[in-house]
Amino acid sequence: MVDDLISRSALLEAYDKAHKGPPGGARKLIEEAPEAVIRCKDCKNWKPGEIVRDNFIPPRCDLNGSGWQSDNYCSWAIRKED
Repeated sequence: MVDDLISRSALLEAYDKAHKGPPGGARKLIEEAPEAVIRCKDCKNWKPGEIVRDNFIPPRCDLNGSGWQSDNYCSWAIRKED
């Protein structure tokens, strides 16, 4: 399912390339549509579990400090740039 997602900028680029004449209402809908869901594992604030000085630190969110599973999501997610 994730492979089916397309970024807003890629969709606008495809629209502009295929559309003839002045921009229509569809372009405005694309510009104003909410972003796709970002899973914790793809968020820049999510840290995977790690071992520090022989202690396991569970996965966590740097925004709220609580532990999350990698496939969770929240309204504060910011996609990683890498």
